[in-house]
Amino acid sequence: VDVPGDSDPAAEDLPAVLRIQYREEEVPASMHGGVIRPPAVLAQTRVLLDLGDTPEPVWRRSFELRARASRRGLDASILHSPGARDFWQDFFVPVSSWPTARAVAAPLQLSATPVAVDLEGSRAALLFADGSFEVYDIADPANPVRVAFYRRPRDLASFDGIRLRGRRAVIYGPSGLEIVALALEGGERERRLGGEVLGMVRGVAFTENALVAATSRGLLRIQADAPPRIWMEGAMRGVARSGAHLIFGDGMRVFSARPEDLDAGRVEGSLRIPRGLEAVEFRAGGSRLVVLGRRGVLWVDVKDPANLRLVARVESREVGQVSDAADLGSRLLLLGNRGLQVLDAGDARLVESLDVQARRRFSIWGRYAALVGDGQLQVVDLTPFLGAWRVAEQARSAPQRADSSR
Repeated sequence: VDVPGDSDPAAEDLPAVLRIQYREEEVPASMHGGVIRPPAVLAQTRVLLDLGDTPEPVWRRSFELRARASRRGLDASILHSPGARDFWQDFFVPVSSWPTARAVAAPLQLSATPVAVDLEGSRAALLFADGSFEVYDIADPANPVRVAFYRRPRDLASFDGIRLRGRRAVIYGPSGLEIVALALEGGERERRLGGEVLGMVRGVAFTENALVAATSRGLLRIQADAPPRIWMEGAMRGVARSGAHLIFGDGMRVFSARPEDLDAGRVEGSLRIPRGLEAVEFRAGGSRLVVLGRRGVLWVDVKDPANLRLVARVESREVGQVSDAADLGSRLLLLGNRGLQVLDAGDARLVESLDVQARRRFSIWGRYAALVGDGQLQVVDLTPFLGAWRVAEQARSAPQRADSSR
């Protein structure tokens, strides 16, 4: 529906209005980061999604394209030039059936840029690349409070993953793995297994009496005061726990096994990863496993560990660049350059979009998701996506509730 303006009568009866504002202008040469940028044409796009009588847009996103002026024809837009491919990859239309911005708390600006997050209860642990981390209580999503921190001794080590486990945190990455005891004022490193021992660590999981690490040297069992034991050799891309089973794998296959099976050198089930996906990380939740890949996301049913089954494959060209993903019962959550997207389990159809500022990594516990990215921590209330959307919609009128339920 083409609506000339807000005063147009046609706009009054529309449940939603999507505004796409676009402009091109020539800009002079400039200096940026010590580099001279030649004269160019700057194309700027702004996408706004207004829903009903909400005072603020449900979705708001801006992006731009800079191209040489010579690529612009006399009567044509630079969007028709060969260099416009990146623009069209960024462009998309958000999908929202209700004001999803109500579920998103304002971001907390941090003093450094976190690379990973893990949520346990109301505690969110934010890891920085040098191995330092901070723990925030997000019981009040709008006002996170720092309750603990750890400043790792400075060296050339690099880490990109963290897991909370009671009063301890495990940090891992290219420089190996370290276990840190939490404290209100700082923390204490209890154990270190460097990259010279483990290689690169891609993921960790917990059993009743051991820590399991997926590393570039294999799947390893790590127990207190004992050297690591290799359960399976090969470059592992991730490990997660689903009930009594461990789900792990390399770039080609996904395996399932109980710890006692691995002690005996056996696995219970396996599934070949579709060619071209190149698995990067495994995320388990209940009876489903999410496999993050270079070109998309796999959704695997692990309810029967002996018969792993592919539920869905979501391509990056359909949902944008995905930096993290997780299973949420009948929903699949994707975080990336398009914000936080919610897909239906039945047909992998996009059902909701949330405009979030932090778009690098996230972790879920109960009704909340803690997101980090771009130097920010942001909390999302997942209650509406757990089948209880009416809780968030009680303030709306009956006709509007009926519309949002479709």
